[in-house]
Amino acid sequence: MQTQNGQTVLMEISDETFSYDRDGDWQISSLTTSVGADGQASTEAIMRQPLAGKPLSCAAFLPYPDKILDCAWADFGDCLCVPRQLSELLNQPLEDFVECFNQFYDSESWQREGVSAHDLKKWCVQNGYGFFSQWAIGF
Repeated sequence: MQTQNGQTVLMEISDETFSYDRDGDWQISSLTTSVGADGQASTEAIMRQPLAGKPLSCAAFLPYPDKILDCAWADFGDCLCVPRQLSELLNQPLEDFVECFNQFYDSESWQREGVSAHDLKKWCVQNGYGFFSQWAIGF
């Protein structure tokens, strides 16, 4: 695995290097180019947005995208992606995991933002689950 300055290199594009930052916040950027009916191209850039609770739109850049649960790609219109994926992975009701995170946060307010990577790691440790993140990119 390639490293630079002691960090694992995830991707190199256009003379930019993206490295895994274990302590960084998860963020994602996207660049979309489309061609209108008149043949004009337009480009939209969305930079360094929080990833929590949103469907993944960066599969081409993720290692092993075929190992990611199908529900991670869908937009359910809520911020329950972590409990939903745990529910599917562990074959337990979604409501059970929502309640687990309500207790973990001692509140329901997390449901407006989603579960952060840092908090998911803490939750996994507290509940005896392994935690491995292959795609977190910190900026």
